[in-house]
Amino acid sequence: MTSSFDDRPDEAGGVGRVSTQVMTVSPPASAPPYPTGAEAKQKNSFAVAGLVLGILPLPPFGIVFSVLGIIRAARVKIGMTMSIVGLVLSALWALGGVASVFVAPHLIKANNAGCQVLARFDRAYPASKLAADQSMPAQYLSDLQAYSAALMRVASVTRHAEVRTAALTELSDVELLQQYLGQRAQPDAATIAKQKSDNDVLHTACGSF
Repeated sequence: MTSSFDDRPDEAGGVGRVSTQVMTVSPPASAPPYPTGAEAKQKNSFAVAGLVLGILPLPPFGIVFSVLGIIRAARVKIGMTMSIVGLVLSALWALGGVASVFVAPHLIKANNAGCQVLARFDRAYPASKLAADQSMPAQYLSDLQAYSAALMRVASVTRHAEVRTAALTELSDVELLQQYLGQRAQPDAATIAKQKSDNDVLHTACGSF
């Protein structure tokens, strides 16, 4: 605020001094950083495309455009959040696709009636029990007899030829092991190796990883 004095005639014909005060307003220290000109026209089309493709089931394109959107957002300061959301959505779609391609077939196989019989036997006779019972011939022979009965059940109830064939092949191996034990003889290494390999084939047919 500033003050000034002016000489003006008064009502009596004389001259008086009048004080005048003028208020001055200073401009703000700094103007807000609003984009103007070329800055206001900048866009991030990659971010928009990445988000749209991330919402749609097109994860490869969504990932590519979202990454490009992030790179551009680092320069123009526009679309970073949109690009990140698009990238996350695309990644989720990609994981879902991997699950459907690799996991779903195993689940379908595991739900087969014959494979459910095999799963029940595996729970009742885990590998640790079978390994421990090998030192007791009578007990191990009983385990193999239970396994033979389970394999015959698997072959009879399954609708999948692959599972049926694998179960019957494994059954022949187990019956050979029973013959060895019945004669109080030790199975040879080739017979044991074949039974183990055929067991793996059967479990793979039933959806084991």
